[in-house]
Amino acid sequence: MKKFLLLVLLFTVQFVYGGEAFEAIISGNGELNAASGHIQGICVSDEALYFSHQKGIFKVDWSGKVIKHVSAENHTGDICFYNGRIYSAIACYDPARRGRGAIQEFSSDLEAQRRYDLPFPIDGITEMNGFFYFGVGPNPPTAHRGNRLGKLAADFSGEITFLKIDHGCDTRFGCQAITTFGDLLFISFYGAKTPVESAIFDKDGKLVKALKFSASKGFAALPPRFKSEKPRFLKLVEIHNRRKKESPKVRLHFVEYKSGKMVDITTKK
Repeated sequence: MKKFLLLVLLFTVQFVYGGEAFEAIISGNGELNAASGHIQGICVSDEALYFSHQKGIFKVDWSGKVIKHVSAENHTGDICFYNGRIYSAIACYDPARRGRGAIQEFSSDLEAQRRYDLPFPIDGITEMNGFFYFGVGPNPPTAHRGNRLGKLAADFSGEITFLKIDHGCDTRFGCQAITTFGDLLFISFYGAKTPVESAIFDKDGKLVKALKFSASKGFAALPPRFKSEKPRFLKLVEIHNRRKKESPKVRLHFVEYKSGKMVDITTKK
């Protein structure tokens, strides 16, 4: 009977997701020991995954094994992949530049390229339709409503446009991780005593949908190798206990946005 139920369950999963298997990606023991603090953001390409932490960035293969690690400015936050390159959002912590920010460009092999300095700190970054969207600071750690986005041409030309956004709930700090699907911005926050920790906005910052979805450690839309007309993402979850000083370890789940909710579609083993 148990075998029969298991077969029915497996058939149902394969039927619902069209025969696709989305197995969780788990980092190996010791792979992320170079991390400073928690993972701040992720981005993905057909070739690799990229994890940012406060003082560096990892390049990781699709099995979860680290290919390369480089140091980065303190505090490096979210990252995005655009046109074969990685772009990081920086909120400067070092005394000489405290209170300022930057967008740092890296090659796909994490070699530092161009840098765009800003007079304010930023966190959360993505690219959509030839523009970078990023969270503008400073933002207080205390509960507050509303945040700001900056919009800048992806070739760093022209002026920055500022958009006010509000998903109807209190946040702490500002935007943490940003990704896109089509013409929509998917943004996660640190919620302040609320389960509504993410939201969808249009290109002008107008609220489309507030979500009960926590992804402040990073999430990113799947790359072209995962062909889908549905909004699908990878979400990073820490699976180590930092209070016990365990070696950093993470798991990435596959998530689909449907019927107004983020649904975990990771294949169950």
